Amino acid sequence: MRVIRINTGNADSIKIGENVQQTGLFKHSHHESIWIGKDGLPNDFIGSEKHHGGPDQAVYIFTQPDYFQFEKLLGLKTTCGLFGENLDVSILESHNTLIGDILVFDQVKLEVTGPRFPCGTFSVGMNDPQFVKKFKEIGRPGLYCRVLEEGVISQGDSFEVIRYPGTQVSIADIFEDHYSKNADRQIIERFLSVPLASRIRTPLERRLLEFNN
Repeated sequence: MRVIRINTGNADSIKIGENVQQTGLFKHSHHESIWIGKDGLPNDFIGSEKHHGGPDQAVYIFTQPDYFQFEKLLGLKTTCGLFGENLDVSILESHNTLIGDILVFDQVKLEVTGPRFPCGTFSVGMNDPQFVKKFKEIGRPGLYCRVLEEGVISQGDSFEVIRYPGTQVSIADIFEDHYSKNADRQIIERFLSVPLASRIRTPLERRLLEFNN
């Protein structure tokens, strides 16, 4: 497995409905080495800090096999960085990656914390009002990661995946639950036992509290 491309985005204006907002969805690539810190990549604009970015979602990764699925099922011509990801990588598939898996590069260690949930920005960026629905149905949402060890990463770097040794909760499990809102207490407790991003963990904790009321 290796890094195919490194991407960051400047602030761009995008119109969603009647509102104009800033987004970092439209990325440009870096062919030189780049520092990855606890808060992600330098000069990578975050348009909505309520939903994106921060230590638990510092780096967004998309994978070559996942892009192949979009090409196969939608006939979509894809390019690295299309979905606003910071790193494009080979071989790895997001849907069966586990929460808590660790991606080990030469200097950097990343821990998988959850999937990305599509928003209206995707539909506008893709010029397709149905694209959020299509993205959801394909079920290859990419990986959000927290940075366990900071360092420099370069295009072409190889990496390995160390599987999470605890309870196995996949990216697909969390992605599907986000839309189904499963009411099974044991499932929610299983999800909460793994190192999820706080934006995912908090609503799960609220759902668990409902069982005590």
